[in-house]
Amino acid sequence: MSPERRCSKCGASLTVVSDADLCPACLLEAGLGETAVGKPATNPARLRADDSGPFTRRFGNYELLEEIARGGVGVVYRARQLGLDRDVAVKLLLSGPLAGPDLVQRFRTEAAAAASLQHPNIVAIHEVGFCDGQHFIAMDYIAGRSLADIIRDGPLEARRAAAYVKTVAEAIHFAHERQILHRDLKPSNVLVDEFDAPRVTDFGLARRLDAETVLTLSGQVLGSPSYMAPEQAAGRHRQVSRRTDVYALGAILYHLLTGRAPFAADSVPATLHAVLETDVVAPRLLRAGLPRDLETICLKCLEKEPARRYGTAQELAEDLGRFLGNEPVRARPVTVAGRAWRWARRKPALATLIVLVHLVAAAGLAGILWQWRQAARHALEARAQRDVAEGRLYAAQMRLAHADFQAGRLGSARERLRAWEPVGDRAGRPDWRGFEWRWLQRLCAARPGEVIATNAVGFTAASVSPDGQFLALGAADGTIRVVDLSTGTTRTSWRAHPADIDGLEFIPGHAQWLASVGGDDERLKIWDLQQALLLTETNCSRGLLAHAAVSRTGRFLAAGASESYAVNVWELTADPATGLPRLRLHRTLAGGGPSAFSPDERTLAVANYPELQLALWDLTRDAPPELLAPGHKGFAEAIACSKDGQWVAVGSGDQEVLIWRLSHPRERVRRRAINGEARALCFSTDGRRLFAATRDQNLQTWDQAGPDEPLVLRGHSDGVNALALVGTEPLLISASRDGTARRWRTDPAALAQAAQLPTEYQTLKASGPDESGLRLAASRDQRLVVGFGRGLRVFDLVRGQVVTNLDWTNLFTTQVLWSLAPAFSPDGTRLALGGNDPAGRGGWVAVLDAQTLKPVTEPLQLHKVGLGRLAFALEGRVLVSGGGSLGGSGDGEVVLTDVETWQIRRRISTAGNLPVEPFAVSADGRRLAVVSRQDGLIVEEIESGHRLARCPHTLRFVSAVAIAPPDAEGEWVAFSDDTGALFLWDWTGRRPLRRRTGHQGEVISLAFSPDGRTLASGSMDHTIRLWHPDLDQPVAVLTGHTSWIFDLTFAAHGEALVAVGLHGGAVLVWHAAAVTGPTSETKQVGRKSL
Repeated sequence: MSPERRCSKCGASLTVVSDADLCPACLLEAGLGETAVGKPATNPARLRADDSGPFTRRFGNYELLEEIARGGVGVVYRARQLGLDRDVAVKLLLSGPLAGPDLVQRFRTEAAAAASLQHPNIVAIHEVGFCDGQHFIAMDYIAGRSLADIIRDGPLEARRAAAYVKTVAEAIHFAHERQILHRDLKPSNVLVDEFDAPRVTDFGLARRLDAETVLTLSGQVLGSPSYMAPEQAAGRHRQVSRRTDVYALGAILYHLLTGRAPFAADSVPATLHAVLETDVVAPRLLRAGLPRDLETICLKCLEKEPARRYGTAQELAEDLGRFLGNEPVRARPVTVAGRAWRWARRKPALATLIVLVHLVAAAGLAGILWQWRQAARHALEARAQRDVAEGRLYAAQMRLAHADFQAGRLGSARERLRAWEPVGDRAGRPDWRGFEWRWLQRLCAARPGEVIATNAVGFTAASVSPDGQFLALGAADGTIRVVDLSTGTTRTSWRAHPADIDGLEFIPGHAQWLASVGGDDERLKIWDLQQALLLTETNCSRGLLAHAAVSRTGRFLAAGASESYAVNVWELTADPATGLPRLRLHRTLAGGGPSAFSPDERTLAVANYPELQLALWDLTRDAPPELLAPGHKGFAEAIACSKDGQWVAVGSGDQEVLIWRLSHPRERVRRRAINGEARALCFSTDGRRLFAATRDQNLQTWDQAGPDEPLVLRGHSDGVNALALVGTEPLLISASRDGTARRWRTDPAALAQAAQLPTEYQTLKASGPDESGLRLAASRDQRLVVGFGRGLRVFDLVRGQVVTNLDWTNLFTTQVLWSLAPAFSPDGTRLALGGNDPAGRGGWVAVLDAQTLKPVTEPLQLHKVGLGRLAFALEGRVLVSGGGSLGGSGDGEVVLTDVETWQIRRRISTAGNLPVEPFAVSADGRRLAVVSRQDGLIVEEIESGHRLARCPHTLRFVSAVAIAPPDAEGEWVAFSDDTGALFLWDWTGRRPLRRRTGHQGEVISLAFSPDGRTLASGSMDHTIRLWHPDLDQPVAVLTGHTSWIFDLTFAAHGEALVAVGLHGGAVLVWHAAAVTGPTSETKQVGRKSL
């Protein structure tokens, strides 16, 4: 590689080789000749150090030692001032003698500006001169580095950066006070000396604030783009001010803190555009952890609008001083709205367009939101309306389920109940079920009859083998299943027909043969049970009511269908050679069927002969049938002959069974009414009992010599299609569309037990007819205490038995009380009793041990005249009592008493209604609902007495009050008036007052179930109605009492409702099934009022 060639005159590197071995500048000088003073022109600014070592060149009174800086206009050398023997910095113009007048004027301006500023942090000027055709400035030599060199190592620590800029700001303020603007502040123009003090240099673009002219043309940009203020970058020199230098100081601080200039792009125009149009990135986004106050100071300096910056560099220095002194700074961060406003002022046209676009978008969005809200409102209204309809449907279904139960249709009732379980399609839907549902579920849970087979499509036919060992079942999907009755297991099954199997018959004498009939495929088939193998088949009649019958010995087989009005009778034999069945058509008889053979095989009884007559065909001769006068009004669907040959029975769609004696066929001896259309008939083995299967899911049976009223066997939940006796055993098989086959015992005792319908309620009676039951209290261990007029009775709710019977004269030694009102403490250990003095000396309260019923305290008088109701509150610490007695003799007060000290906390004057205790305590014992004489119905905190709410309804009369438990869906208070109406008031005000009607007399007792999903109302009309709080009609009506329902309560576990009548001492208990899991797992009912 050849060595680098340099200019022989000035030492500059040669990029273009010439014969004279000179650089272009020296060639130009040689061409121009001598300077104005007659000496060869030299340009020390062109001197450079040789790579091989330092250079030394004499320049006037200075010896130039080395180049230390170079810019776009000048070059700076470290030099030795020969006269004073000191190091100085000498700055020369790069263009030397060729510099234009403007450039020379700026050079002189810098010298004049710097020379007039004597400040320790501004580089001092020693001499300004002209030597060898070159203008120069001699100034202090700073041995340190510039800030630009320092930050190449990375951003500075925040306090160090702030200290540097504070010092520079004070120096710049000094210059401003002397009317000098720097206009080119940047990190490379700030030198840091050996004492770590910053010194400002390079006033080359400095300008006097009071100058009338400027050297820069309008629009001309001078300075460093990355650090210049927007007004300077835009060339608006008339707007350049002290705040311009403040901006540059902020840019220096930004660079020191983040390691990058505020704006930097690939080109100068791009950088200038960013300075003018783009907001600076917040320093803390580039360097997390920077002090927020220092960021605020920096961003205030960098505001686009000069008026928003610090007014002077001194203000900037003072705020930086506050930061360094850990004092609050005066600068405040710009909000998002403020930044947006400033941007809009910079770009009004674009901002206006964006605003218009946003207005249009907002209008469109508003329209969309309005449409969405309308749709959401309509959806909510539709959902509310759906819930209203669904709730009313639920109430109606519960009443129908109750009616089904009372009519003995347990299967239908179960189906109605099952439809509201939160499974399948109802998963996630409102769960309306309450106490009434579980009460009905318990009533309908009894399923007499042993289930021996099930399927998913329902059974349509059944037959038992002659030896009673096997049961064949035909299904709605054409499948035959054979069940071993001794084990209950399925022996075999196969698909025999494409659809319903309408008839199945085992063939006597051929234990493995089974005949099947399908009305859809018009085929009669005979099967081998061992192999589920089809042995033979033939055509038969088509119709909806296809049927088959086999004679006692298996000699004849009859089959027909309703549409053909013909019954084919085949003679069935076994082929001697193969053993296979062989069918020979014996006769075709008129009649729609069904049909039945007499035991002697001489007669075939065929129903639905023309005009609905019963035809008796003699199979031994070819003669017309003996016709029995029509007795049915509907088409016959079932027929049976007794095994002793005495009786033939026919059942039809007119819900009657007609019975004839075969020995005197023209004399119809029985007419039996049935519930539902008869589907199958069967006589007991001895012929004394007839069984009927109906479409209403029950079996009915009569003793031939007994009363007309049948025994009803309930167990199936859909129509029963087939019946079959099991050999000579007292057993009956029933097959149903509900997909079950059941086995029933037919002995009289078993039938009577199976036919017994569960009772709706349990009666607890432990007093004479002259007693009056008054008040109830139920404990958590399922004990029930009833206060009667003359004593106290304790019952076991589970066993329904009396545990204790105490006379009123034996309870206390110091006081005789009657008309007792009991209340258990929340922990069940204490029993409070309130009662009236027979002599009219007030209402008294005493406490007993709940287990031993021995007095813990003697009676204490709390009321002046009488006492009607008690309730514990605040975990048993407070006893609430309502003053009064039956007959209106009460003093109209509710008294709150401390149980430990028996000190009265407060008295509330009530309206003195009848009954006289218009108050209720919440289940958690924290709130009291009471009818105040002055304020009406109110709810208050028991501990503090603070009133929570007052009912806005105008109350003329209140006869009963109940408050919903805390876990209920709604903060309800129920109350009733003397019109028979009851009201539901949400004391939180979230839902409107609801009025419910239905009783025919005044409602005098109310109670919520423990889960709050059921409200029970007892009335003078002797009935109890059960309500769901969100429904406007009762879900059940309970009857049984013969007097006013004076008090009622739910057991603590929610599985029993107890009510006592005013007269007669009868206590009725309605038991419900256990709660099976939290109802909160299912979606609760909405708050829409029905």
